[in-house]
Amino acid sequence: MPAFKRLAELLASSSDYSNVQLMLDANKTNEPWVTSKAIEVLKEVNPDMTGFWAKRMALGIRREDVLAATEKNAPKLPIVFIPVSLCLARKFIGH
Repeated sequence: MPAFKRLAELLASSSDYSNVQLMLDANKTNEPWVTSKAIEVLKEVNPDMTGFWAKRMALGIRREDVLAATEKNAPKLPIVFIPVSLCLARKFIGH
């Protein structure tokens, strides 16, 4: 993830980017380790997941297992759940 790390370093390098927020979209074919690796990269650049990255990064998640792994590794990071089926959407919103 060298390009992702460079982007994270750029966001962390200057207050010019303090109002920029990105969404990293994990595709439905991505395994849970992909978001775990992205979170690891963010922590390498700046370990403050609550105050720093929670204001600058959101993760787009499409699978329940990836959602669970992301919540475990970075519980304060905003998550956008992108369901690929109506059944999964209902499960996510609790209906």
